[in-house]
Amino acid sequence: PVEAGATALRRQEVADLLGFAIVLGAALSLALAFLVGGTLTRPIETLQIASERVGSGNLRVQLPEDRRDEFGSVFGAFNRMVLGIRRARKALLRTTRRTQAIVEEAATGVVALDPSGRVTLANPRAEALLKESIVVGEPLPGREGEAWALVNWVDLYFRDGIREANTEFQMGTRRIRVRARRVS
Repeated sequence: PVEAGATALRRQEVADLLGFAIVLGAALSLALAFLVGGTLTRPIETLQIASERVGSGNLRVQLPEDRRDEFGSVFGAFNRMVLGIRRARKALLRTTRRTQAIVEEAATGVVALDPSGRVTLANPRAEALLKESIVVGEPLPGREGEAWALVNWVDLYFRDGIREANTEFQMGTRRIRVRARRVS
């Protein structure tokens, strides 16, 4: 009976030890999962915040490239992408300024409209021809007065969806030649 009691006690100790090992293993696995998860989510959160800043217009965002893990190369690629966007934006601004300067100095009236018919660009000569102020972001003025035929023609041009059209109008004592072209 003593030996049977000692065997039962050893079985109980082994069962307790096994139960403790299982609980300890589960706790260590959970702790390790949280540690690895935190290590992986921090760089991803950093990348997300930087992306949101770039999306809101801040092109001075720089991420640290000196990391020794996979995120070092990802951060480097992100920095190169932001630099490319910054260069493209500068080139676009230069081109836009150049185009605006050319349009403003042109001897002919130039008006650019978006697909909904709102003015995106107009030069002073166009305002002089229409004898009305042209406001960027607003529809072409002149729905009443001398320019109504021109504005109606532009509306028809948009409605018909043709690529290019030419016509002439009599506006008071002036004869005005109009040329419309869709630009992508």
